[in-house]
Amino acid sequence: MTKISPVTQSSSPRKARPLEDEVINKDWLRPSVHPSYLCLICAKLRQAGFSDEQIFEGTLFTWDDLHKESRFISFQQYRRLVLAATRLTGMPWLNLGADQAILVSSHGIIGFGASSGKNIEESLKLISELSQVRQQVVDIVFEPTSMGAHIVLKPLFDLGDIREQTLSGLVNILVRLMETISGAHLSGVEIYFSFPEPVHLNRLQKWFKHERLQFNAKDTAIYFPEDQLQLSCLTYDQYAFNAAKRECARLLDLRNTGGDIAQIVRNHLLEEEVPNLSLETMANRLNMSARNLIRKLKEEDLTYQILLDEIRKEYAVWYLLNSKKSVDSIAYLVGYQDTSNFSKTFRRWFGITPRAFRKNNLDLGEC
Repeated sequence: MTKISPVTQSSSPRKARPLEDEVINKDWLRPSVHPSYLCLICAKLRQAGFSDEQIFEGTLFTWDDLHKESRFISFQQYRRLVLAATRLTGMPWLNLGADQAILVSSHGIIGFGASSGKNIEESLKLISELSQVRQQVVDIVFEPTSMGAHIVLKPLFDLGDIREQTLSGLVNILVRLMETISGAHLSGVEIYFSFPEPVHLNRLQKWFKHERLQFNAKDTAIYFPEDQLQLSCLTYDQYAFNAAKRECARLLDLRNTGGDIAQIVRNHLLEEEVPNLSLETMANRLNMSARNLIRKLKEEDLTYQILLDEIRKEYAVWYLLNSKKSVDSIAYLVGYQDTSNFSKTFRRWFGITPRAFRKNNLDLGEC
């Protein structure tokens, strides 16, 4: 069997480099969010009367992109959709509205496992241990106390300008999921947010009518009293719970060892300052022939050029929106020796020139 060399990433929190360094925030480019959560936000926007053209304008992806083999979406793509939703509705907490309607099935195998647990405590421990099967943005930590337990949300990297929405959305998902699988309105639950009281506090309180909210905490966390932790799950099934836990562990182990071949290739490309590795060079890094790499990618309905273009697109967009570098310099940093060729390819990607794209989309930058 061919041994493939994965690129591993640290599990400790990371801070984005200052913008002045003009260094790409690669944490934001790594696939980290299951597309089902973005689909739910899109569904909420559709219900509000917005067209797909309006929803996806400026996001640099489409509805079809969310349905490609359940491939994880980058945090940058998730961020663009959240910003688009905020721009369209004027409601920074819109993604909470989407979270309210999330079904247990929306969480895939981990949702199935949580609903099969003996009680809320067992379900929360499962989520804490294996949540990165569905998202790799926040580490969810179960911390028992003498009176109950805290579920602490620890970002794995700097969440930038959608930190509040992301953390609040995850809190809401967890609380509503526990209510759904137990069939009970939880009492005595306390929520701690690691950010100041927001301007739109009244909208946030709309989604947390029964929970006590506190702000400026050290970490974002949820406190569950002991009696609530012992609430039974409506669909408890020990066999199903154990089966789901094994499958979650298998999937997580796959991701931690590099994931599928496409993900391994992406990780290697993201480690490059300039993403211009040839197919042959990449195959050598993965200890296989170019022919074998082509075959493996074909099995996932992909080509090496598609993956290379995905990374180059994100690099190009980042430099255009977050640096003052010239188009000539960006062309080189994206892997093109000829600016004209880069501009033609960019127009094929987005239907617009790099200069026009920069002028029209500066509000999508990280600053």
